[in-house]
Amino acid sequence: RVLEKRQAVIIEDISTSPDFPRSGVAAAIGINAGFAFPVIVHGQVVAILEFFAHHMEELGEDVLAFAEEVGEQLALLMERKQGEEALRVEQEKAQRYLNIAGRVIVVIDEHENVNLLNRAGCKLLGYSENELVGENWFTNIVPERDRELTRAAFRQMMNQEMEFLEFYENLIRLKDGTEKLIAWHNVLI
Repeated sequence: RVLEKRQAVIIEDISTSPDFPRSGVAAAIGINAGFAFPVIVHGQVVAILEFFAHHMEELGEDVLAFAEEVGEQLALLMERKQGEEALRVEQEKAQRYLNIAGRVIVVIDEHENVNLLNRAGCKLLGYSENELVGENWFTNIVPERDRELTRAAFRQMMNQEMEFLEFYENLIRLKDGTEKLIAWHNVLI
């Protein structure tokens, strides 16, 4: 009935409820009353929670109100988890696309930290993705003698204080300490 009605159902006497499939078992252990309610996520019933008691009086209004609140909170939690999972799947998919690119792709946020580095970037730089994601690009990759000038240009572009440089060349320092001149194709996202 809960699935059909998509709302809480109270059974005051399980023994007289024709559509309660476990009425014999319930009677054998002294369970006489119960209620159930759906957990609805994105319009779909994803779970039904059932609660039982020896007597209907044990299932007061405060218990029912609390149970409904629990159901609502569970629905919110499940929606959030589904959203997180969908985001994770999309991020993994995007990373696979980026990894098949034969060019270095790096995403640097407004705080100068690396948010994403594809496989080609890791190979060129000599770092694993975990070593650089979340770390400051300029501190770790730009040679010290060029760091402040490159950082200043980045900040000015981010703050729209200078014309965006779609193409830019600068030296980078690899993990092994060697330097390479790289021609960048910049995109502001």
